[in-house]
Amino acid sequence: MKAILISEILESEEEIRPVLREHGIDLIHYRSPLKAMDNLSEISPDALIINAIDFPRHWKVIAQHIRWDKPQESVLLLLLTDDSFSEQDKEKAQESGVQAMIQVENSFVDALPEIKKAFEEYKKGGANYTLRDFSKAAQCVFLNPKNGVLITGTVKDISSEKIIFKADFPEDCLGLDESPVRVDCCLKIKDKTIESKCLLESNLSYLDLTFVELSAENKNLIDSI
Repeated sequence: MKAILISEILESEEEIRPVLREHGIDLIHYRSPLKAMDNLSEISPDALIINAIDFPRHWKVIAQHIRWDKPQESVLLLLLTDDSFSEQDKEKAQESGVQAMIQVENSFVDALPEIKKAFEEYKKGGANYTLRDFSKAAQCVFLNPKNGVLITGTVKDISSEKIIFKADFPEDCLGLDESPVRVDCCLKIKDKTIESKCLLESNLSYLDLTFVELSAENKNLIDSI
């Protein structure tokens, strides 16, 4: 299997390549979007990763071009974005057949867990797969039991079993490197607030929180978003 990466940043190739290799995918890197488009038909990639930060205009043309003859079940189309990627851009990306939009905040290392997840979920879901954004549907805060600091951040993924969480300030998570750590979470979904005990299973680029105590009613509420 083959994946094309269109990005000006050399480091992204070095960091993304091992993730793709886990899925048996060879990476072909282009710094020029025009050269990549010229070779799309010949290479016939299984996945296309476009750095929309480097190419805020070209990604739309490339996405539309590949979707003319490549359905969603045959090619995973993934965008790397930043804070400048607007809601209007997100709507255009979905209309163009983009299945995943992953925000890169500091480095590509931070995006690797979501890139890996995108490939795993796409392999399972095929054409029905679209990476969801939970940042508006759910808000979460919890207390660091080691220093008493309230940790805020963004919910990147959520289910009735666990939360994948990106802390606003990683320094607030000091002392949480040894896992699992039991924490008190406060979760807001729609107009309801859920308070629950969670186990912090991992504290790497993302915090991996597993629910310990969750009622059937709250499980149904989470599954509804």
